[in-house]
Amino acid sequence: MKRFLTSAIVSLSLGFGFLTAIPAFAHQTVTNGMTTAQVKAKTIVETAVAAPELANLVRLLQSAKLVNALSAKGPFTVFAPTNLATSYLAKDPEDPNSVRMLIEDLEKNPKLGSILKYHVVSGNYSTTGLSKEHTLKTLNGQSLKFVKQSNGKIQIQTSGGTKLATITKSITTKNGTVHIIDRVLLKTTKAATPTTPVTPTPDPTPIPVTPPAPPVMPEGLERLSTLLGVVGNLGLDGVLNAGNKTYTVIGPNNQAFANLSFDPNDPARVKSDLDKIFNNTPYITRVIKNHVFEGTVRSTDLKDGQILTNILGDQVQVSLKNGKVYFTDLTSHSVAEVRTADINVPFGVIHEVVEVLLP
Repeated sequence: MKRFLTSAIVSLSLGFGFLTAIPAFAHQTVTNGMTTAQVKAKTIVETAVAAPELANLVRLLQSAKLVNALSAKGPFTVFAPTNLATSYLAKDPEDPNSVRMLIEDLEKNPKLGSILKYHVVSGNYSTTGLSKEHTLKTLNGQSLKFVKQSNGKIQIQTSGGTKLATITKSITTKNGTVHIIDRVLLKTTKAATPTTPVTPTPDPTPIPVTPPAPPVMPEGLERLSTLLGVVGNLGLDGVLNAGNKTYTVIGPNNQAFANLSFDPNDPARVKSDLDKIFNNTPYITRVIKNHVFEGTVRSTDLKDGQILTNILGDQVQVSLKNGKVYFTDLTSHSVAEVRTADINVPFGVIHEVVEVLLP
């Protein structure tokens, strides 16, 4: 089984980027297949659009109507949080639904433009240039401090010295520089208690995000939130709930998807590896459909050696051994053991399994 999982990750990692709870804008990393000259020929926005790991940022720039501004001559220096950095703001960074709700909430935030401008500086500053600067003023009027660490990386701080983020990579573009950062720039300040009247200096406005409530799920589906999130993002929930048909789903649980990663015990690596798969819409659609069967097939209907045909037309074999139920994909020969059978859902039934059946 692990051979098939590793093969899937390796083949996908060559050309596909970050999973988010939103659509990706491209399927190519910034520098994959491009020369330095080609990268420099792109504007800041074009560079971000070509980077799957910046899909969340591009979507927010579009919502804040800042795309044209950052496509102008400039120059500008942009501190660009990755999708992973953005997801850390969600109530549950591992839940695609939670991340999607966060992004949608940010898009409606009337202060989104100011928030994003806290990530932009007028002028072109490379990492060398930043290490020589004590502070720079952002486009929303607030200041950022830059400190070179012993490992050579540039740390971004508030003017008061509070760590905000670290620059992980820098890209020279046609109209400035994009510095990839590992956190969204937020600042929480304490109110001053002056002894004499002073005119307060406004601080950068923190993102006023109320963490979204986790989606309400029918009993027994808590461990299937990754599957449900992907089904929703692909629009397959509409298919399952349309018309008078019923369906049976062999449902990989959250750990089953985590097992597709090179390091299932590292949440960051799991997220990175799954994002490579989930961003490949044709592939992940086929993977999900490989688990869907027309009609309601309950555990009492299953027999040893029984062959089921999924909605792709591919076959899955049922095995009953020592009181346990297994499904085997007859194309890839991947095997999934049932953990919880007969979870009732509006469209039929789900059998929770502990591995993904690769097509």
